[in-house]
Amino acid sequence: MTLSFPHNYIIMIIEITKKKVLEGLFEGYMRKPDTLFDISEQIRSEGEDPYKFGKFLQEQGYLRDQRSIPTGFQARISVFGISQVNPEYLHERQNKIISTLGLNGGIQSAMEISDLEPKDYTKAKDVVEWLENQGLLGKPRYTADDIFIELSIEGRDYYDRNQATFI
Repeated sequence: MTLSFPHNYIIMIIEITKKKVLEGLFEGYMRKPDTLFDISEQIRSEGEDPYKFGKFLQEQGYLRDQRSIPTGFQARISVFGISQVNPEYLHERQNKIISTLGLNGGIQSAMEISDLEPKDYTKAKDVVEWLENQGLLGKPRYTADDIFIELSIEGRDYYDRNQATFI
């Protein structure tokens, strides 16, 4: 006798596993944003194959810097993965950066605006790239320990339309 599960059930299981893995990676990212984390055991505990499920997550854009290791799979969460598991994290940083740049104008330090230390450079870089991809920032200038940013024309328009809602 072969068991057959409804398609919706299988999708639900995949979504639960994906959420658990991404939440674990996001927690790791907040502690050490430059570190690859082994997600094998978590995937196995959900009854999935680490290589196949890790590849699935990578192909969907949830992971970056992934690599297979003898015991399983390591990766970091991508900005897209963060947006799926904790969109507030990105939204709060977007509001702070856009409102600060909108109020003060000119080119400013992303590290200072975000109140980040040098060890958190990757966090600032991720948010800056995310905002640049949305068209809200002009081309950033990267240095070894800082990122200098300014609003694009679209970013200025976004600020003007939304300034009353910034916290």
